[in-house]
Amino acid sequence: MRCCNLHNRTSRSEPITKLIAICQKEKSVFDKCQIPININENLIMKLQFDDSCIRDMDQNVNKKSKTYDTFIKTYKKFNADELQGILSTSVRQIKDYVLLCVPCIGCRTSIDSFIKTLINYRHQALEPLIIDEKGSFAMKSCYISYPDYIYTLFYIHASKLNSFIGSISKSKKNRRCNLHSLDKTKFIIDWELVWNSMDSECRNQVTLVKAHSLLDTLENYLYKHRFCAECKLKVLEAYHFLFNSHDNRYRIRKGFSPALYEVSN
Repeated sequence: MRCCNLHNRTSRSEPITKLIAICQKEKSVFDKCQIPININENLIMKLQFDDSCIRDMDQNVNKKSKTYDTFIKTYKKFNADELQGILSTSVRQIKDYVLLCVPCIGCRTSIDSFIKTLINYRHQALEPLIIDEKGSFAMKSCYISYPDYIYTLFYIHASKLNSFIGSISKSKKNRRCNLHSLDKTKFIIDWELVWNSMDSECRNQVTLVKAHSLLDTLENYLYKHRFCAECKLKVLEAYHFLFNSHDNRYRIRKGFSPALYEVSN
């Protein structure tokens, strides 16, 4: 595990969350603040979180406040080993807390799946928090000796997160958020938002379609929707011409439009 670099941090003007790659599950390697998003049984998307929580750990701390003064006095009562124990909690306790403070069952299920992923992959998605060898959430040891970072995490970031959870729109009937709503009219379906969250490499991977996969999908669609023989033939001819655009047999057909098969760079 790499050491924390708490003093040589660069700042950015705004937080960024990006989908940065699509990769095989068994070959996946994760850096800090990265989590996997399942696509299917073999593939995942890699989501990169902004590291502002780490970069700004000692920012905006009001050291003259009574809360900060009380925290520092309490912090100084414990040695490093005691602090390590105090700043850890079991997965069971986390789940019990989520059950109380997150009303949406869909969100709770997602959190549960995320925790399982953290345990399975053992990566640094939540730095400065980690999953230790006991299977508990704990603070990375190199942060323990910096009280301002601990204070910021539990008093500033935690307050913002609690406010965020409270602001999520929920159904009065079943307490589900709009993302997990059973009402289809309230579904959040915004492919542009997802597309804008992808970096160029991820976009290239998403838009890359293998010929045999496309043909399988096409044939299944034609069968499922019971296309007549003539229509099916025309669709398959269009597919074959797409991958053999220099074949003059198709170019001489009536109604042929070459613009439909041009590939833009």
